[in-house]
Amino acid sequence: MAVSRFSLAVARAIRGEAVAHASTPKVASIPAELAKKAAGPWGALTVEEKKQLYRAAFGKSRLEIIKDSSKDKTQVFLGSLAGIAGGVVLYFAFSTFSAAPLPSTITKEWKAASEQKIKDLGMNPLTK
Repeated sequence: MAVSRFSLAVARAIRGEAVAHASTPKVASIPAELAKKAAGPWGALTVEEKKQLYRAAFGKSRLEIIKDSSKDKTQVFLGSLAGIAGGVVLYFAFSTFSAAPLPSTITKEWKAASEQKIKDLGMNPLTK
């Protein structure tokens, strides 16, 4: 018979052991009557009893944790913004201070001289 993670966590909560989860508050005590029912078939438990066992085992649900995580979203956004700004600063610093000077073949005078040489030598007969 396969044992689920949830039923193991409930068994630990019944025994009073702490559940290894970072945001789990202090494990609530489970009434002895409910602990007896949890040892039996889970189909006999009501929804409210299952919820009470879940709360004792895990504390908050995923939706409650997500609802409380607005501070985390702000920190992630600001951290990403700082990372992008740092990258832009590094790019401009490296391109300003460590880039090689531009070659002389990019100047307007060089391009004009190249075009004149092409015309003088007749490299493109259609332009004559």
